[in-house]
Amino acid sequence: MKKLLLIAALLPLLANAQQEEQAFKVGDCYRAVWSDARAAPVVSRLGVGQSPIPLALRASKAKANKQEQQSLEFVADALQNCQSLDQPNRVNYHPLAKQAVDAFETGYRAILTRAYSGDLTWGAVIEANDANQAAFDKRIGELSVMAEAQRKANAEQQAMAAAHAEEQRKAALRADFDRQQRAEEQQRQIERARQEQANREIANGLLLLQMARPQPAVNCRSTRFFDTVNTTCY
Repeated sequence: MKKLLLIAALLPLLANAQQEEQAFKVGDCYRAVWSDARAAPVVSRLGVGQSPIPLALRASKAKANKQEQQSLEFVADALQNCQSLDQPNRVNYHPLAKQAVDAFETGYRAILTRAYSGDLTWGAVIEANDANQAAFDKRIGELSVMAEAQRKANAEQQAMAAAHAEEQRKAALRADFDRQQRAEEQQRQIERARQEQANREIANGLLLLQMARPQPAVNCRSTRFFDTVNTTCY
Protein backbone atom coordinates (compact mmCIF):
# COMPACT_ATOMS: atom_id res chain seq x y z
CA MET A 1 0.00 0.00 0.00
CA LYS A 2 2.70 2.47 0.98
CA LYS A 3 4.57 1.87 -2.27
CA LEU A 4 1.49 2.28 -4.43
CA LEU A 5 0.55 5.51 -2.64
CA LEU A 6 4.11 6.80 -3.12
CA ILE A 7 3.80 6.14 -6.84
CA ALA A 8 0.51 8.02 -6.91
CA ALA A 9 2.26 11.00 -5.31
CA LEU A 10 5.24 10.93 -7.69
CA LEU A 11 3.42 10.68 -10.99
CA PRO A 12 2.11 14.26 -11.26
CA LEU A 13 5.69 15.52 -10.93
CA LEU A 14 6.51 13.96 -14.29
CA ALA A 15 3.54 15.32 -16.23
CA ASN A 16 4.07 17.39 -19.39
CA ALA A 17 1.96 20.21 -17.96
CA GLN A 18 0.48 21.13 -14.63
CA GLN A 19 -3.05 19.85 -14.22
CA GLU A 20 -5.94 21.20 -12.26
CA GLU A 21 -6.94 19.22 -9.22
CA GLN A 22 -8.94 16.20 -10.34
CA ALA A 23 -12.10 14.93 -8.69
CA PHE A 24 -10.71 11.38 -8.73
CA LYS A 25 -7.51 10.71 -6.79
CA VAL A 26 -5.89 7.34 -7.30
CA GLY A 27 -4.21 7.51 -3.90
CA ASP A 28 -7.59 7.68 -2.17
CA CYS A 29 -8.75 4.74 -4.28
CA TYR A 30 -5.71 2.66 -3.27
CA ARG A 31 -6.29 3.45 0.40
CA ALA A 32 -9.90 2.34 0.10
CA VAL A 33 -8.81 -0.97 -1.46
CA TRP A 34 -6.29 -1.82 1.24
CA SER A 35 -8.68 -0.73 3.98
CA ASP A 36 -11.42 -3.02 2.69
CA ALA A 37 -12.03 -6.09 4.86
CA ARG A 38 -11.76 -8.29 1.75
CA ALA A 39 -8.10 -7.25 1.38
CA ALA A 40 -7.26 -8.14 5.01
CA PRO A 41 -5.77 -11.62 4.29
CA VAL A 42 -3.36 -10.18 1.70
CA VAL A 43 -2.57 -7.18 3.91
CA SER A 44 -1.53 -9.47 6.75
CA ARG A 45 0.58 -11.68 4.47
CA LEU A 46 2.39 -8.83 2.71
CA GLY A 47 2.84 -6.60 5.74
CA VAL A 48 1.05 -3.72 4.03
CA GLY A 49 1.55 -0.56 6.09
CA GLN A 50 4.46 -2.02 8.08
CA SER A 51 7.96 -0.59 7.76
CA PRO A 52 10.12 -2.49 7.76
CA ILE A 53 8.21 -5.60 6.79
CA PRO A 54 8.78 -8.22 9.52
CA LEU A 55 11.38 -10.88 8.75
CA ALA A 56 8.86 -13.62 9.54
CA LEU A 57 6.69 -12.48 6.65
CA ARG A 58 9.68 -12.30 4.29
CA ALA A 59 10.71 -15.82 5.27
CA SER A 60 7.25 -17.33 4.82
CA LYS A 61 7.16 -20.46 2.67
CA ALA A 62 3.39 -20.64 2.79
CA LYS A 63 1.32 -20.27 -0.34
CA ALA A 64 -2.10 -18.73 -0.78
CA ASN A 65 -5.00 -20.80 0.58
CA LYS A 66 -8.58 -20.57 -0.65
CA GLN A 67 -9.47 -17.55 1.46
CA GLU A 68 -6.24 -15.77 0.52
CA GLN A 69 -6.82 -16.53 -3.16
CA GLN A 70 -10.20 -14.81 -2.92
CA SER A 71 -8.51 -11.85 -1.24
CA LEU A 72 -5.82 -11.73 -3.95
CA GLU A 73 -8.48 -11.76 -6.64
CA PHE A 74 -10.30 -8.85 -4.95
CA VAL A 75 -7.10 -6.81 -4.51
CA ALA A 76 -5.91 -7.36 -8.08
CA ASP A 77 -9.26 -6.41 -9.60
CA ALA A 78 -9.81 -3.45 -7.25
CA LEU A 79 -6.33 -2.00 -7.90
CA GLN A 80 -6.82 -2.40 -11.63
CA ASN A 81 -10.16 -0.62 -11.34
CA CYS A 82 -8.43 2.29 -9.54
CA GLN A 83 -5.90 2.51 -12.33
CA SER A 84 -8.61 2.45 -14.99
CA LEU A 85 -10.46 5.27 -13.26
CA ASP A 86 -7.20 7.24 -13.09
CA GLN A 87 -6.52 7.08 -16.84
CA PRO A 88 -8.10 10.51 -17.61
CA ASN A 89 -5.69 12.03 -15.09
CA ARG A 90 -2.72 10.45 -16.86
CA VAL A 91 -3.39 11.93 -20.28
CA ASN A 92 -0.77 14.63 -19.79
CA TYR A 93 1.90 12.41 -18.26
CA HIS A 94 5.23 12.35 -20.03
CA PRO A 95 5.25 9.23 -22.28
CA LEU A 96 8.31 7.82 -20.50
CA ALA A 97 6.68 8.30 -17.10
CA LYS A 98 3.53 6.58 -18.31
CA GLN A 99 5.61 3.68 -19.60
CA ALA A 100 7.28 3.33 -16.20
CA VAL A 101 3.92 3.36 -14.42
CA ASP A 102 2.37 0.85 -16.81
CA ALA A 103 5.37 -1.46 -16.38
CA PHE A 104 5.14 -1.26 -12.58
CA GLU A 105 1.40 -1.88 -12.49
CA THR A 106 1.66 -4.76 -14.95
CA GLY A 107 4.47 -6.26 -12.90
CA TYR A 108 2.52 -5.87 -9.64
CA ARG A 109 -0.55 -7.59 -11.11
CA ALA A 110 1.64 -10.41 -12.48
CA ILE A 111 3.11 -10.98 -9.02
CA LEU A 112 -0.36 -11.17 -7.45
CA THR A 113 -1.39 -13.59 -10.21
CA ARG A 114 1.58 -15.86 -9.50
CA ALA A 115 0.73 -15.76 -5.79
CA TYR A 116 -2.87 -16.72 -6.63
CA SER A 117 -1.73 -19.64 -8.78
CA GLY A 118 0.66 -20.89 -6.12
CA ASP A 119 3.80 -20.24 -8.16
CA LEU A 120 5.13 -17.93 -5.42
CA THR A 121 5.22 -18.25 -1.66
CA TRP A 122 4.17 -15.23 0.40
CA GLY A 123 7.80 -14.50 1.20
CA ALA A 124 8.68 -14.65 -2.49
CA VAL A 125 5.79 -12.30 -3.25
CA ILE A 126 7.30 -9.70 -0.89
CA GLU A 127 10.71 -10.07 -2.52
CA ALA A 128 9.22 -9.83 -6.02
CA ASN A 129 7.33 -6.70 -4.99
CA ASP A 130 10.55 -5.19 -3.67
CA ALA A 131 12.34 -5.91 -6.95
CA ASN A 132 9.45 -4.44 -8.95
CA GLN A 133 9.48 -1.36 -6.74
CA ALA A 134 13.27 -0.97 -7.04
CA ALA A 135 13.06 -1.08 -10.84
CA PHE A 136 10.33 1.53 -10.78
CA ASP A 137 12.23 3.76 -8.35
CA LYS A 138 15.31 3.55 -10.56
CA ARG A 139 13.32 4.54 -13.63
CA ILE A 140 11.57 7.36 -11.79
CA GLY A 141 14.96 8.58 -10.55
CA GLU A 142 16.26 8.64 -14.11
CA LEU A 143 13.19 10.51 -15.29
CA SER A 144 13.52 12.98 -12.41
CA VAL A 145 17.12 13.69 -13.43
CA MET A 146 15.97 14.10 -17.02
CA ALA A 147 13.12 16.38 -15.96
CA GLU A 148 15.49 18.52 -13.88
CA ALA A 149 17.94 18.78 -16.78
CA GLN A 150 15.07 19.81 -19.05
CA ARG A 151 13.89 22.35 -16.48
CA LYS A 152 17.37 23.88 -16.32
CA ALA A 153 17.64 23.91 -20.10
CA ASN A 154 14.25 25.63 -20.35
CA ALA A 155 15.29 28.13 -17.67
CA GLU A 156 18.50 28.89 -19.56
CA GLN A 157 16.60 29.31 -22.82
CA GLN A 158 14.12 31.63 -21.13
CA ALA A 159 16.96 33.63 -19.60
CA MET A 160 18.67 33.90 -22.98
CA ALA A 161 15.40 34.89 -24.63
CA ALA A 162 14.81 37.52 -21.93
CA ALA A 163 18.36 38.86 -22.34
CA HIS A 164 17.92 38.97 -26.12
CA ALA A 165 14.59 40.76 -25.74
CA GLU A 166 16.18 43.27 -23.35
CA GLU A 167 19.03 43.87 -25.79
CA GLN A 168 16.52 44.41 -28.58
CA ARG A 169 14.59 46.82 -26.38
CA LYS A 170 17.76 48.80 -25.63
CA ALA A 171 18.72 48.77 -29.30
CA ALA A 172 15.27 50.09 -30.20
CA LEU A 173 15.63 52.84 -27.61
CA ARG A 174 19.05 53.75 -28.99
CA ALA A 175 17.67 53.80 -32.53
CA ASP A 176 14.78 56.03 -31.43
CA PHE A 177 17.21 58.35 -29.65
CA ASP A 178 19.45 58.52 -32.73
CA ARG A 179 16.46 59.28 -34.97
CA GLN A 180 15.33 61.99 -32.59
CA GLN A 181 18.83 63.48 -32.52
CA ARG A 182 19.02 63.47 -36.32
CA ALA A 183 15.59 65.05 -36.58
CA GLU A 184 16.55 67.76 -34.10
CA GLU A 185 19.81 68.43 -35.97
CA GLN A 186 17.91 68.67 -39.26
CA GLN A 187 15.51 71.11 -37.64
CA ARG A 188 18.41 73.19 -36.32
CA GLN A 189 19.96 73.25 -39.81
CA ILE A 190 16.66 74.42 -41.27
CA GLU A 191 16.41 77.14 -38.63
CA ARG A 192 19.99 78.25 -39.30
CA ALA A 193 19.30 78.37 -43.04
CA ARG A 194 16.17 80.41 -42.42
CA GLN A 195 18.08 82.80 -40.15
CA GLU A 196 20.90 83.19 -42.67
CA GLN A 197 18.37 83.88 -45.43
CA ALA A 198 16.66 86.44 -43.23
CA ASN A 199 20.01 88.08 -42.51
CA ARG A 200 20.83 88.20 -46.22
CA GLU A 201 17.46 89.75 -46.97
CA ILE A 202 18.01 92.40 -44.29
CA ALA A 203 21.50 93.16 -45.62
CA ASN A 204 20.21 93.42 -49.21
CA GLY A 205 17.42 95.69 -48.04
CA LEU A 206 19.87 97.99 -46.27
CA LEU A 207 22.06 98.10 -49.39
CA LEU A 208 19.14 99.02 -51.61
CA LEU A 209 18.06 101.62 -49.13
CA GLN A 210 21.56 103.11 -49.11
CA MET A 211 21.66 103.19 -52.89
CA ALA A 212 18.26 104.88 -53.07
CA ARG A 213 19.25 107.63 -50.63
CA PRO A 214 19.67 111.07 -52.43
CA GLN A 215 23.32 112.18 -52.81
CA PRO A 216 24.31 115.81 -51.92
CA ALA A 217 25.27 118.16 -54.81
CA VAL A 218 29.01 118.66 -55.44
CA ASN A 219 30.49 121.91 -56.85
CA CYS A 220 33.89 121.74 -58.47
CA ARG A 221 36.16 124.48 -59.88
CA SER A 222 39.23 124.02 -62.06
CA THR A 223 42.15 126.39 -62.46
CA ARG A 224 45.08 126.21 -64.90
CA PHE A 225 48.56 127.14 -63.97
CA PHE A 226 50.60 126.93 -67.14
CA ASP A 227 50.25 123.28 -68.19
CA THR A 228 48.78 122.11 -64.87
CA VAL A 229 44.99 121.98 -64.11
CA ASN A 230 43.85 121.87 -60.48
CA THR A 231 40.27 120.85 -59.61
CA THR A 232 38.69 121.63 -56.23
CA CYS A 233 35.31 120.22 -55.14
CA TYR A 234 33.20 121.39 -52.16
